[in-house]
Amino acid sequence: MKTMTKFRTRLGVLLAATVFAFASAFVPPWSFAQGQSAEPLKTHYTCPMTEHADVVLDKPGRCPKCGMNLVPVTAPEQRNTPTAAPAKVYYCPMHPSYKSDRPGECPICHMSLVPLADSEQAHSSAVDGYAAVQIDTGRRQLIGLRLGSVEKKEVQQTIRAAARVESSEERISAVSLKFSGWVEELNIGSTGAYVAPGEVLFSVYSPELLEAQKNYLAAYRAQRVLAPGAPKEAAAFAAQSVRSARERLHLWDISAEQIRELETRNEPLPRMKIVSQAKGVVTKKNIVRGSYIEPGAVLYEVTDLSVVWIYADLYAAEIGAVVEGQAGTVELASQQSARFPARVIYIYPYLNEMTRTVRVRFEVDNTRGLLRPGDFGTVSIEVPLGRKLVVDERSVMFTGERQIAFVDLGDGKLEPREVKTGQHVDGLIVIEDGLREGEQVVTSGMFLVDSESRLKAALAQDEPGGHRH
Repeated sequence: MKTMTKFRTRLGVLLAATVFAFASAFVPPWSFAQGQSAEPLKTHYTCPMTEHADVVLDKPGRCPKCGMNLVPVTAPEQRNTPTAAPAKVYYCPMHPSYKSDRPGECPICHMSLVPLADSEQAHSSAVDGYAAVQIDTGRRQLIGLRLGSVEKKEVQQTIRAAARVESSEERISAVSLKFSGWVEELNIGSTGAYVAPGEVLFSVYSPELLEAQKNYLAAYRAQRVLAPGAPKEAAAFAAQSVRSARERLHLWDISAEQIRELETRNEPLPRMKIVSQAKGVVTKKNIVRGSYIEPGAVLYEVTDLSVVWIYADLYAAEIGAVVEGQAGTVELASQQSARFPARVIYIYPYLNEMTRTVRVRFEVDNTRGLLRPGDFGTVSIEVPLGRKLVVDERSVMFTGERQIAFVDLGDGKLEPREVKTGQHVDGLIVIEDGLREGEQVVTSGMFLVDSESRLKAALAQDEPGGHRH
């Protein structure tokens, strides 16, 4: 009996040793690290998103960053004291100057504070109030970010302004008489009529003109009847009398043809026909049949429209590129398919205080009569600027005092750069300083990049108004 008991005891010890040896072969290596006994396993929970791998909790739940369900991860429990994680910083999206080391509400607007992720830390920048930002390929596609090149081109500035057609002041003629009388007949009775030089406008009865005709005929007859052997003094006096009487008629705008008709008739004309001295369109008429005419009164106004003037008002910033004699082009609303060459003939020496513009006068040939005074259109002037450094005009953010562009440095990094700009040229903008040829700048998605750069710069600053508790 005792022999059987000893045998059973030895068999139990042998079986226990065998089981221990067998189990030891399958214990994970971390159980015996540096002679330590095996440590118990512990389950942790983390976010399945790689970028949120720093989220580790000891119980299931949701990721505080993206809201995804946490997944379990089994690992040996560490007995040594873990390294302290960096303090979390929370900020207000509406007031980035307010920061806190724990979640809560903004005391200014009561919005919930959000954590500042490590990827949102700002990089230093030479532009005050801006920070360099890191935007990966996925986010670039999401916000529609595009890049453009900084390059040199032959450019020319196109200055455009509203234009209006007016009559040339140098081609307006007034019809008036230098003697008084009464209107007997009207040959041109309405405005808008075209008249040619020598065309009869109206007939007038004037006692003064009738007397001048009689005086001329008397001198003319006296000279004709003078005997061939008359003294030279008498011949000279007769010739002088004729010249004086004829000159008086000329000064009263009686033509040479009318004087010859008077000599042929050998009697005065009771009704003298008044003819036009200029060609053009009657733009004013102040005469009716039977009216009495005072000397100097404007009876007709005749305007020659074969050449017209174009007026345009240019901004003060543009006027420096325009000089007299410069060529331009006029397009009118009434002549949509036609372009008329124009030439700058005068730049007014003063500024319009209300519109802050300078008036420029152009001259345009109007032989075909297609340009009508009172019409509106557009005038264009091409100003060559030479070879300039240019970028897409969408690449520059105008902040009032400064102009900012974002330069792509590679690896997703965008650096803010303060630039100095020049003229805007057909969708491009001239860069005078701040960028180099060949650099890549943001052309699309500029507003979002600018906002993120400002926000990160504000978060990185310890402003006096900021709070930390």
